[in-house]
Amino acid sequence: MNTIVLTGSNFIGYKNSAKGEKSIQAFATSKNEYLPEKFSIATEEEFQSALELSASAFQTYSQLSYASRAAFLDRIAQEIMALGDELINRCSAESGLPIGRI
Repeated sequence: MNTIVLTGSNFIGYKNSAKGEKSIQAFATSKNEYLPEKFSIATEEEFQSALELSASAFQTYSQLSYASRAAFLDRIAQEIMALGDELINRCSAESGLPIGRI
C-alpha cells in the first residue's frame, strides 16, 4: 500500500512548486477543526506553466490509441486504489461525508 505524503506544494509537470505566499487549509467539519497541512496557492507563473505543460501533454496523449489511453487510465485507478483507507479517511475528513459514501 502506498502512503499519502502531503507536501503542500503544487505538482507542475514532474516538479513540486510552492512559490506562492498564500496558502489554504482543509477543514474537518466533523471535528470542527482545520486539518494540519497547508497547501500553497499557485502563483500566476505556476498556473501558466501548468497550462502550458498540460497543453503539451494533451498533444501526446491525443495521439495514443484508445487501448493505450485505457491502460493509462487503468494505471491511474490502480494507484488511487493502492492508497486504500488512508485516502478514504482523508476524503471523509475533508468532505464531511461518512466513509460509506466515499
